[in-house]
Amino acid sequence: MNVFVEENEVDEIKRTLARWAKEFPDTYTPDKMNPVSFTEREFYTLAKRVKNLEVQNIENANLKLSDFLMGDIIRYLMENEEAKAYVYVEKNHEYDVRTNFAHIHGSGEDRIIVVL
Repeated sequence: MNVFVEENEVDEIKRTLARWAKEFPDTYTPDKMNPVSFTEREFYTLAKRVKNLEVQNIENANLKLSDFLMGDIIRYLMENEEAKAYVYVEKNHEYDVRTNFAHIHGSGEDRIIVVL
């Protein structure tokens, strides 16, 4: 199951709503018909997509990091350019990572080290 909302999907919905908003007059008159280019079906389809994104976001807000596969997390970080690289270290190897802010050293467990 894909649990990440794609940014391009949200952007597409925003563009569609912005385009449709230009078709309505600045003032609302209840007795006047306002012809628009989109159909009722297109409107409700888009509304359903927005609702599905909202439901998905609520569900995702309750997920724990342990609910995701490590490969999915790494792929998400790489695709969104949040991580530059990652290193997988098997438990029979020793690792030593030093930065300006931290120093981690270890062995005996499989590790994934993410480079941000």
